[in-house]
Amino acid sequence: MSREELAVLVYEQRRILDIIEALYNELATLERSLIENRNALEILNKYKSDSNLKKHETLLPIGGGVYLPVSITRPDKIIVGVGAGVYLEKDLEAAIEHVNKGIQELQKVIQERTNLLNQMRNKYEEIASKIAEIQFKMQQR
Repeated sequence: MSREELAVLVYEQRRILDIIEALYNELATLERSLIENRNALEILNKYKSDSNLKKHETLLPIGGGVYLPVSITRPDKIIVGVGAGVYLEKDLEAAIEHVNKGIQELQKVIQERTNLLNQMRNKYEEIASKIAEIQFKMQQR
């Protein structure tokens, strides 16, 4: 193999490394979103399981790692984001169902991205092995 072929492999390896990095970043974002959805579901289920609960104490994030203690009264309707900046009013059951669907979709996307990440890692290792083999052969000349 020539130096040109080696250069192509090194370029492809760097490109795959960029993809791997982007996938790690995307997975981190998806995981944070999944945690937020699970937290929302936990609070909604708490309201559902205790119909006598009139008030819930929680912390409201205001940014910069700062939280305000707040009391939430039992709502009749819950505002739910459905995408593209659109929000709808839903009752408690419908909100729980919506959040559950969102969690399932996030888990599916996380699994898909994890599979792609594993494929990219394998491809990266294959190319690294080819590069090492070519470099060894070039040294033998």
